[in-house]
Amino acid sequence: MAITEIAARRAAPADLDAVAELIAATFPVPLASSLIPEAHRRKDILTSYVWQRLSRAAPHGHIHVLDTGPRITTVAVWLPRIDVSPPTDEGLLEPAGGPHYGTLFPTLERLLEARRPAQPHHYLVYLAVHPDREHFRRELTDVLLRHHHTYLDQLGMPAYLEANSRPARDLCRQHGYRRRPTAKLAGLSLRTSLPGVRFWPLWRPPHAGAEPAARTSRATSRPRNSLSLHNDPAPRKTHHR
Repeated sequence: MAITEIAARRAAPADLDAVAELIAATFPVPLASSLIPEAHRRKDILTSYVWQRLSRAAPHGHIHVLDTGPRITTVAVWLPRIDVSPPTDEGLLEPAGGPHYGTLFPTLERLLEARRPAQPHHYLVYLAVHPDREHFRRELTDVLLRHHHTYLDQLGMPAYLEANSRPARDLCRQHGYRRRPTAKLAGLSLRTSLPGVRFWPLWRPPHAGAEPAARTSRATSRPRNSLSLHNDPAPRKTHHR
């Protein structure tokens, strides 16, 4: 089966651990090493952080995955941001790892939150491809991006993301994203808080016609709110030591 024929599906509650581990495993090295210098603890702390973000986004977000073979190999996590409020300390995530990380991750969230648009949009929180499918990255991510963009275009809703590498930025530009200016949060700076890490804020307005550079895909059905954890009987795995 061609990759463009693989249909996106909404994640199930049982997928949460696999999705969190996949996203944590694909964090870009500059960002992961800046956040967590201790290499032996990096995977567990990142997985804990991602798991918390997923569980917070799940009740009203969209978590879409692709299965190529027996496992999930690609994931996109979207969060509708309709009633956008200024960032506060309430609800900021504190992953396993001790007091230092309990401070660092909320700081990162405040920095990124302050840069995000004030108008309603859908925010692409994560877009990740399993390392074993890296050679199909463009094709796999194209499927998931077009899947949700079709839905957003029907709604007349913009999309926003923060690319953390030049290849990711260039890929998103092919899907109609453009660079946008960002606000700054007084007293905080990405450059000083995370030296060597860069984010490109990108904005995609809704399109009336076909998406730019889009190739034909079967994965264009309307996404549904996904991955509600409230009725999941399975206990959460512990991701820290």
